[in-house]
Order: sequence, then structure tokens, then C-alpha cells
Amino acid sequence: MLQTKTKKILFDEIAEQLDTHPDICIRSYYKALSSLDLNGDSRLINVISASFLKRPNYTSKLFVNLIYRATQYIMLYEYRHSSFHEFGEKEWIDLLKKLENDNDLLIKFEELITKETTQTTIFQRYLAPKVLISMFFNNYEISVLDLGCGLNIGLPGIEQNEEFNIVEDNTTDNLITKYMNDKVHIKKGVAVDIGDPKDKKDWAMACGFYPQEMYMFAQVAEFTKNLWGRTNVKFKKANVYNVSQYLEENEKFDVIIASTMFYQHENLDDVEILLQKLSQNHLTQNGIIIINDFMVVSESKFRWGSSWFDKKGEGYKYLTGVMVKGVAYEAFKWGNGRCNKVVDGKDIKTITKIAKDSKSNFK
Repeated sequence: MLQTKTKKILFDEIAEQLDTHPDICIRSYYKALSSLDLNGDSRLINVISASFLKRPNYTSKLFVNLIYRATQYIMLYEYRHSSFHEFGEKEWIDLLKKLENDNDLLIKFEELITKETTQTTIFQRYLAPKVLISMFFNNYEISVLDLGCGLNIGLPGIEQNEEFNIVEDNTTDNLITKYMNDKVHIKKGVAVDIGDPKDKKDWAMACGFYPQEMYMFAQVAEFTKNLWGRTNVKFKKANVYNVSQYLEENEKFDVIIASTMFYQHENLDDVEILLQKLSQNHLTQNGIIIINDFMVVSESKFRWGSSWFDKKGEGYKYLTGVMVKGVAYEAFKWGNGRCNKVVDGKDIKTITKIAKDSKSNFK
């Protein structure tokens, strides 16, 4: 009975993502999953349902996303197949049946969906943090802490002044375009994650692409290797909720970044407490916290739990917010989490004024 109820929860979420995911190949994957268990006897679906029960703090939305990421890992590193962007429902059904009939790979798949979390490190998402840093701190040397750094290419990329993709910039005064090529001067950079990116590289790479983006896989792998060899950013392996234990006593930063991390956290009260502690204990007097995530800003606070997409991936659900002296503001709204199209956040005029005043006070 519990297994039947669990399957219903998962298939309801699969139906939701089938209707809203921006990648047509992933929608075909979810359609194939839906077709696989018509008789209720699919080994793969039973493994998926049992694994979901082992993760009581994981929402169905996050878990269904994780299922696809684990399958993509199997495709890339077990089947050595990266050209599946044209897979339709039939091709995915054949692949999934092959997977459920391979005991060793099915065990590997189960291990991934039981123990891992989705880790999508996309350098383009660090464009907005770079812009906000330029707005607030201009040419000053600053210290930056990156929480949940994943593959650890975001802060090193900003430090090394790597180029971002051109965006469709619909912001007032083209703020993104105006600041995107400014050099940011980082005197100290610290990146934190629960897993060492060098140990988790394959998993992070498997999580970081839609099938339609696989043509960039080798390029990003080389970009990552190159950045790791040049950066001065220090990595610390730590749970972000205990980050104070891994920093020097009274260590403070001008900027703290958290990109696409908190949407995966079930206890959002803990997130709010963490942000308060960071503001009080690890920010300089004029420091800011920059958040990229699927969220809203309401009553001067960041709120999670919103949908990721509207129908077929539209909807500007991915936001960049900035917290100044404990108050949250909405800076930019992105077409989706790939950050290639942007409009003003509702508080951008206020942010621009605060940034101007902050620069005059920054020492």
C-alpha cells in the first residue's frame, strides 16, 4: 500500500515536470518513465519508489529531478554515450529496460538516487553575482565566500575574469551588459561545499547539462581543469550550516554567494537562521549576501518552495537577490536557470541606490 502511494506521488510529479521542463529530451524521458510501469511490475520503478522512501527529507520534485541526473550519469560514464539529445520516448524506454535488466548498473543507479544530491554548477549563473559585486564595490579589493560551490568554477571564474555568454538584457540601463566585463578584484576567495569537487567531478558534470547542451561537455571539462590550475580561491570541505567551524575566528567577507543551493533544502527555517548568522558573524560592515535560486522575495525575506518553470520552461522563476544589513531585495529575474535572458527585479532601483551609497562608504 505504501509503495502504491509512493508511486502515485512520484508519477504526479513526473507528470508535472513532463509538462513544464524546458528540454524536450528530458520530457521524453519522463514520458518513458510513465509508460514503463503500466502493469506495476517494473524493477526500475520499484527501485525508484523504494529509494524515495529512504529519503524522507527529499521532496518529490527534487527526487524526480535526481532520477534523471542519475540516468544521465549512467549514460555518460557507464554506457559512454553523450549524443542522446534526440532521444524520444521509444529510445528512452529501450534504455531504461536495458538498465533494469543489468543488475550491476541497477545497483549503481540505486546508490546514486539514494545517496547523491543534484549538483548543477553552471558558470553563467555567476554573471549576476559578478554584476552586483561590480555595482557595490567597483574597483576595491574584496573578500568573497562562495557557499555550495559545487564544481567550484563560479568564484574562480570571476576571480580570473573569465567571459560570460552574452545575454538578452532587458534590464533598465542594460545593467547586466554594463557591468559584465568589469574586472573584479578578489584579494581572498573561499569556496565551501560538502563534497570535494575533485572527487565529485563526474557526478557534477553529469548534473550540469541538459541533453541539448551536451555539445559543450568537453569544453566545460577543459574550462574546469584550466580554472582549477590557475585559481587562488581556497576550497574548504564543510557543511554550509556548520561553516563557522571551518573558518578562522571572526573571519569576515565583503560578499557571500549561494547559488542554486537552498531550493534543495527541506527545512527552510534553518536557511533563514543560517542567513542571519552569516550576516551577523561573517559579513563586513558594508557586506552583502547574493542568492541565485528558484525563489521569491517577499516581505524583505527570501522565500523558497516556488515552482521552477511555467509551461515548457518559461516564467522567470529563477531570481537573483541581494541581502543588505539583513534585508532581502530582488535584483534580477532570469528566463530560466540557464541565465541567458534577464529583466529587472522589482527592487532594482533601490538596489542601485544602495550600491551607490555603499561604494562611497566602503573602505
